[in-house]
Amino acid sequence: MKAWDEQLRNTKTFADVACRLAALDGVPPAEPADPEAASARVTGLIADLVEPAKTTALEKLGEGEQALGSGTAWLRAKLLPVDPGMRDVPAAASPAQASSFQRFIRGAA
Repeated sequence: MKAWDEQLRNTKTFADVACRLAALDGVPPAEPADPEAASARVTGLIADLVEPAKTTALEKLGEGEQALGSGTAWLRAKLLPVDPGMRDVPAAASPAQASSFQRFIRGAA
């Protein structure tokens, strides 16, 4: 992260210098980019990064009910709060899901 922060700071500095030089040469300031276009571009880039990872994960998991259960349990663990009374089990998991999730965790550990 330190290198990223430094690169970001350097890029902003170079952008400021370029804007000042352009102003001295009488070039009109650049118009800001359309926020919706930038958002669409970011969405496209994220999809380009996520799809290969998703394909790899599906190839590793295989197909069928077990793969769906494992993927769902993993996703719930990332998105839902954890019940402090049960090790690594999402609070909203049903008993069957909790048992499946615990088996999955033990197999991955």
